[in-house]
Amino acid sequence: MRLLVLLALVAAPLARAQGYGGGTDPQQGVVRAEVVHRYYDVEGRSESDLLQGMLHQGPEWEGRRFFGLTTSDVRYVYNRIPTATGCDLANIVVTTTVTIVLPRWQPPRGTPYMLERDWRRFERTLRAHEDGHRRLLEEEAEQIRLALAGLRTARCDEVDRVAQREVTRVRQHFGAMHRNYDARTEHGRTQGAVWPPGH
Repeated sequence: MRLLVLLALVAAPLARAQGYGGGTDPQQGVVRAEVVHRYYDVEGRSESDLLQGMLHQGPEWEGRRFFGLTTSDVRYVYNRIPTATGCDLANIVVTTTVTIVLPRWQPPRGTPYMLERDWRRFERTLRAHEDGHRRLLEEEAEQIRLALAGLRTARCDEVDRVAQREVTRVRQHFGAMHRNYDARTEHGRTQGAVWPPGH
């Protein structure tokens, strides 16, 4: 499950993180991506205990609780460059901070081996599902960079409106991709992110 929050900024400094895309051409821009993992704790020594913990402590989105959740905060900045034929963009920087929320369980002493084994398998498959959303969100940031890099307007006072329109178009496209991904995987169920196992 994922949720995207987009904040558009113009002419402001941006944070650290891994950069990719665009090379050294200032008109092509760069993407800076950071991934943050957050955990919520669940307790118990049975399948039911762990299920109840996730149902009560798991991340919430649109009034529903989920075992895991991936969110993104995307920001972009650029400079307007007046030219003889219109207005171009330069020094484009798109920053995306992806936050992945997952459950964490420390097995108490005496926990049955099979329960620990099943939990570790569930953890891996849930993480793999959320990583699918992460990859889509990082690709979305790259497509925002490409959209801005290719943008030109007749006048510089039109740039912000047109840029926002292009970013919205990219967001809508990727929103559909996230929904399709969740539908195809049944929110991770077909990938094995099911608890209790076998249900």
